[in-house]
Amino acid sequence: MNLQENIKRIKSLMLLTEDSELYFSKVLKVGSRGNEVSELQKLLGIYEDGKFGPQTKKCVEIFQDNTNIKVDGIVGPETSEKLFKLDSGEISIKLPDWCKTEGGVEGSDKKTNAPKTEKPKTEKPKTEKKPTEQKNSGKLKGNYIIEKNNNSNNFAIIIGGTPSSSYGAKFMKKQADSYLGNKNIIYSDWENNVDSLINVLREQYPQANVKSVTGYSKGGLRAWPSVNKFEFVGLIDPSIEGNYTQVTSVNGDVILTYEKGRTWGSKGLNYAKKLVPKTKHLELSVGHFGHPKEFFSRYGNKL
Repeated sequence: MNLQENIKRIKSLMLLTEDSELYFSKVLKVGSRGNEVSELQKLLGIYEDGKFGPQTKKCVEIFQDNTNIKVDGIVGPETSEKLFKLDSGEISIKLPDWCKTEGGVEGSDKKTNAPKTEKPKTEKPKTEKKPTEQKNSGKLKGNYIIEKNNNSNNFAIIIGGTPSSSYGAKFMKKQADSYLGNKNIIYSDWENNVDSLINVLREQYPQANVKSVTGYSKGGLRAWPSVNKFEFVGLIDPSIEGNYTQVTSVNGDVILTYEKGRTWGSKGLNYAKKLVPKTKHLELSVGHFGHPKEFFSRYGNKL
């Protein structure tokens, strides 16, 4: 058995394939604990205690059954693919109410003999947001969304990854909404370059002043030429494929995130160090698709 066959065998034993992507940094199953289990429970809308026990397994199995994939209660590559779609809003799943309560099923993650009482739900007051405008005028290859949330002329450009149908403008807006709700943003598919986005923006807001540019995954290719032009540039686990040019100086802060222990992230980091020595690097333990939220939670105030 040669080296390549050995690698494939090991990956198969780990529930991975050559092209598989995990939503989390590792496969989650009964016995797993920690922040990633909590994130899984939040995403599914089930009782959150950071422990992958029988109740969490049962709720995962229901999710798998509803999405027509293998039902085994293990969060591996196939389940991860559905979680990506759930997180991006491409699919929606409603799990039973007992999934949301502690001890909701016999043999649950944390047994208790105490009677279960539902806590009264308090609804948070809803804040009205100005309408979001989405369009493709024919001047650009990809779609974009302009969101005007304050009276200033300052805007941020945020460019998504590939494929745009799953990780483009809509995906980036969803990832950023909780952190950038009071800012003026133009979200874009990766097919649009920065200059064309500025032109379209100024057709509607002639006084628009772009202060920052952020690119995720393949959108990093579009954000890269901006590293010496704007006050802040974000490169969120950027793709390293493409013709990057060397930049000897930067105009403001350049932040690059990369995934811990992943070959792609390591290559991107080393590549950036050579081309932009002043880039600040942030190693993240979350998977590639978890980088945008983590980035916006940390640096949203700079955009």
